[in-house]
Amino acid sequence: MPRVLIAPAPLAGLQAPFIPALLDAGFELVYPKRRAQLTEQELLDILPGIVASLAGSEPYNRKVLAAHPQLKVVARVGVGYDAVDCDAATDRGVAVTVTPNTNHDAVAEHTFMLILALAKDLINQHTGTLAQKWPRKATLPLRGRTLGVAGLGRIGKAVALRGLAFGMKIIACDPFPDRKFLSEHAVQLLDWAEVVRQSDYLSLHMPPSKEARHLINA
Repeated sequence: MPRVLIAPAPLAGLQAPFIPALLDAGFELVYPKRRAQLTEQELLDILPGIVASLAGSEPYNRKVLAAHPQLKVVARVGVGYDAVDCDAATDRGVAVTVTPNTNHDAVAEHTFMLILALAKDLINQHTGTLAQKWPRKATLPLRGRTLGVAGLGRIGKAVALRGLAFGMKIIACDPFPDRKFLSEHAVQLLDWAEVVRQSDYLSLHMPPSKEARHLINA
């Protein structure tokens, strides 16, 4: 029975549509024993007999591909090819695929989690409460603030839309802008230095970084 590696740790134990699809097609599913990103050596050790990999960010480099010529498909759970040597895969006839339009909303949500944590001083408020100090401190609202977005691809657009939902002004830098998106959502297109200069810093106790100060003072 041909075997398929399900490499990403978050997929272990997950009941998802790909499981019956692969099982019905006659594949045996193989999961790593350690729930973490596989190292090169771990990947070399687990790939014998594997004909296809549902891949995370483990390294499918020339050494790994050369050691396992039976591997014919590397299907990435994500949108990047960073962990795959595509030239080596092409040389060996290994098909490499990505999964577009699957994680940009999750990344945008995580981004806003971090923005809110800074704006509301969440870490200090949390640790102070745990220490029974019950901190009372004014925090910043997001509404009316200016959010700078570096790049308006799938992720940047998703972040911009969430900023608009919070009542923020959105400015952005993008070398190949989607003019329709800019117009529909009143996003102002600026160069990068101006985006840094005009964006609000959300933490009352976090001054701009050295790189940002350099751009602001340019």
